[in-house]
Amino acid sequence: MKTGLNNGNVLLVGGGGSSGTWEIRNGSGALVSNGSLWASRVNHCEVKLSTGNVFLGGGMSASSTYEIRDQNGALVTNGTFFLGHDSGLTCNLVGGTNVFVAGGNINPSSWEIRNSGGSFVSNGTLAAQRACHTALTQSNTGNVLIVGGGPDFVKCTAVGSPSTWELRNSAGAFISSGSLNKDRSEGHTQTEY
Repeated sequence: MKTGLNNGNVLLVGGGGSSGTWEIRNGSGALVSNGSLWASRVNHCEVKLSTGNVFLGGGMSASSTYEIRDQNGALVTNGTFFLGHDSGLTCNLVGGTNVFVAGGNINPSSWEIRNSGGSFVSNGTLAAQRACHTALTQSNTGNVLIVGGGPDFVKCTAVGSPSTWELRNSAGAFISSGSLNKDRSEGHTQTEY
């Protein structure tokens, strides 16, 4: 996965052949720095925090962990989730400073919120099981729209609710849910406009 940093560089993290590494590239593609991750990350989630640091969470073989890296790639902090979040999870910035973590193969019905320092804020249960879903923080409301997910027996096991959506506020409280016109399993996108 990749995240644009505030200084114009790009942080590249994990992946199939390089799951335990990170590197930073500048706007010309030149290597700025690289190093090892605290945990191997494949099919994880990442989100840039309001501090400029990057939150990395879950993924295959690191489902119960998260780590936060600064703009130079240095480890700021690390820890464990309340519940594991394997492949197919999502992370969204909510409330300006918190991270909303949802679903994944291991605990597809769970969500939790972490603050920008990684500390636990709250957790709960989703309206439906979610793995390989999408989640988008709405800019006008701050709510998180969670759509579809699974089932793909290779990437997302048989977990998911491909024909449903749900809306949660920035504190994780349920607002509403409904059915989609078509199934949206893994691989779909969301764009706000």
